[in-house]
Amino acid sequence: AELGDRFGPPPPAVERLLTLARLRIYAHGWGVEHVRLEHEYVVLSYGSLELAAQLRKKSGNRLRLVDGRTAYLPVDEQVADADLLLSDLESLLRPA
Repeated sequence: AELGDRFGPPPPAVERLLTLARLRIYAHGWGVEHVRLEHEYVVLSYGSLELAAQLRKKSGNRLRLVDGRTAYLPVDEQVADADLLLSDLESLLRPA
């Protein structure tokens, strides 16, 4: 809100940069160390199995824990739309 009040509406590139910054903060809160896109999955590397299990529950069991460090979130058609993908990931990682 402060940026908008001072400089007007931010361009799309700035909005995406702010979204990525929020995602980093949210991911850190869940113990997520790395996020990458792999085919039709967002792959999360995490340090806490307990937090990953909580995140899996929050995802409605969409998040698949494959080992003690990696989880896969299927994204299907969203891969083509980066903004939709970021929005979905942000809603999952956002603290309750």
